Formats: sequence, C-alpha cells, structure tokens
Amino acid sequence: MPTSADVPLAEPARMALTCAEEESSRLLSSTIDVPHLLLGLLRTHDSKAANLLSEFGLKVDERSAVSMVSGWLR
Repeated sequence: MPTSADVPLAEPARMALTCAEEESSRLLSSTIDVPHLLLGLLRTHDSKAANLLSEFGLKVDERSAVSMVSGWLR
C-alpha cells in the first residue's frame, strides 16, 4: 500500500491529514483514526469538506473535539 508520500494530494487534503496527525499526537494516540481525520477536516477551514460539515452544524472546538475522540477510542 502506498504511503501518503507516494500519493499526490491536493493542498486541502494534505492539510487535513497533517491536522489529523497533530490531533492524534495531542491526544496521545498511537494511531490516526476516523475521529482524528474528521477533526483534521474540520480544522481545514478553506476546504470544501470543512464548509460542507459546517453547513450541517459540525464545528470544531476544544471540548467537543476531546469528547468526540475520547468517546470513539474507548
């Protein structure tokens, strides 16, 4: 399977993956999981995905982010 370095990514996708990695590290997780990816998408404010999620009321804030990821990983 190719790594992210082998796959050409658009800038918003690269930013979302970088943010997901940061969220995973910040929460002391050993893997990047679906909630981290969702948080990464929400943190890329200029992406189509972030705009779409925002239209449905999904916005990132510290408390909901920690709660969402903690609940998923339990």
